[in-house]
Amino acid sequence: MPARRSLLYLASEYPVPVSSAARLRTFNWILHLSRRFDLTLLAPAWQTLTDTDRDALEARCVHVITPSPGRNCSLPRRLWTRLAADLDYLRTGRPRLHYRVNHGAVRAAAQRLIQSRHFDVAFAEHWAWGETLHRAARCTVLDLGALQSATHAAALAHSRNPLLRLQRRRLQNLYHRAESEVVARTTLAIVQNAAAKREVERIAGARTRVFVVPVGLDTAYFAAERRHAHSRNVLFFSSLQGAAERDALQYLHRTLMPEIREQFGQVRLTIVASEPVPELADVLRTDPTVRFTGPLDDPRPELARATVAVLPMRFGSGAAGALSQLLSMGIPVVATPVATRGLDIASGDGVLVATGTSEMTAALSQVLQDESLRGDLSLRARETAEARLSMQATYGRLADILECAGDMFSTRSPL
Repeated sequence: MPARRSLLYLASEYPVPVSSAARLRTFNWILHLSRRFDLTLLAPAWQTLTDTDRDALEARCVHVITPSPGRNCSLPRRLWTRLAADLDYLRTGRPRLHYRVNHGAVRAAAQRLIQSRHFDVAFAEHWAWGETLHRAARCTVLDLGALQSATHAAALAHSRNPLLRLQRRRLQNLYHRAESEVVARTTLAIVQNAAAKREVERIAGARTRVFVVPVGLDTAYFAAERRHAHSRNVLFFSSLQGAAERDALQYLHRTLMPEIREQFGQVRLTIVASEPVPELADVLRTDPTVRFTGPLDDPRPELARATVAVLPMRFGSGAAGALSQLLSMGIPVVATPVATRGLDIASGDGVLVATGTSEMTAALSQVLQDESLRGDLSLRARETAEARLSMQATYGRLADILECAGDMFSTRSPL
């Protein structure tokens, strides 16, 4: 029996507890890759990890390395690190994550690891790992999802920081150039849809091959369970870490919901997210029709109570992780084209895709008042999830993709 090959997984953060779509994707990659490779996980622990957090992955990995940058540092030191990351971004256009994983405890841990052993494959979930990714192995895999340059440009365009808006063009060009250089040196780039593949292929060098692997999830775990759905419960389900997600929530609450309530009377708005919502703090205290769940160990019961989910992102990279879970549970969704960007799905695949306030409110009204339509969307959503977003249809394909790079394994010396 041939020896198992070794793989180094470079994560932006330790993925347990699985409290966001990004962490869920990382967790799923690790589960599937560890079945075929001797996997070493390098993941900065920005927060304190419990024994349960560590146990969740240590049984799957040969080594789990969790440097803790800044956690034990003094407040002045943490502030200096944050300032240095901001200044590096303004100077080079590279994301703050690039500074955080290429300095201090994370950089030291990565250097020790790469100097002490060779890896057949290095897998990173963000291009910010750059040189660490390319030095670790000859066969490198980058889970892009899509080019982050577009998301970065949109965030700058909507930034409230006058300095960032003033430097917007320069920072966009620097960011795009830095990302392109990393992608062009990568063996395999993984994206989530055909549109992203075309974009990446335009900047990828001759050495880089681009493959489509959509966001996948355990469709047996996220099973359709609609018996407890409320007749007037609008759901917002997304991480609130980014500006695009916070903008979408405020747009839903301030613009769409007043029109919906004018038609239907009292309609609940349930916000399923881990991060606090400072923009709606006053509303959450005074309006009983708006509820924020906070962190949940299991979001499924809350999702199952929804009449309809709304993902009204107006910019950003989409909401593929949240949308996949909603489809798998058979929950009708009203979404903007931006929100569905991460998945190759069309209006009718369990989702009504709408553009602009009038179309969004019309679609949302239609779903709320038409039980037959909700049933059809629910059935189609589940069918879409099982056929195109299941583990076998997505992460299970990675073994086939890596076989395309089999000739890289025969050369054991790193770049």
